[in-house]
Amino acid sequence: MSYYSKYTNDLPDYQAPMVESSANEFLKRVNTIIIRHLDDEEFASVPLSEEMGISRSQLFRKIKEYSGFSTALYIRHIRMQKSADLLLDPSLSIRIVAFAVGFKDVAYFSRCFKQTFKRSPSQFRSETLQISI
Repeated sequence: MSYYSKYTNDLPDYQAPMVESSANEFLKRVNTIIIRHLDDEEFASVPLSEEMGISRSQLFRKIKEYSGFSTALYIRHIRMQKSADLLLDPSLSIRIVAFAVGFKDVAYFSRCFKQTFKRSPSQFRSETLQISI
């Protein structure tokens, strides 16, 4: 038995941590915080960084690296994804959906939604509900 194998056989197998899982964990934590404050129009990068316990610049760097979005755009992206889910419920008006995801101006919500999904909230709702029937 060689010197190397004598001392390395007792060591547990080392596996490098997966970078992807740390990114997923980070974004899950960010998403949880954003969802918790979804209806708060004022929620932005400063309170998010405070809840994450990291600086705004570090939060920006990590979100940009893991998602490709700036912090503000990532928050808006999560708001838009949630609004698309809420629009599947025909009992909720577009105004209520806009308020539920932190937009107090329905016209601005509609512009952001159209920019994200390439159709208005009402078009999205009618097309999606027709497909599901």
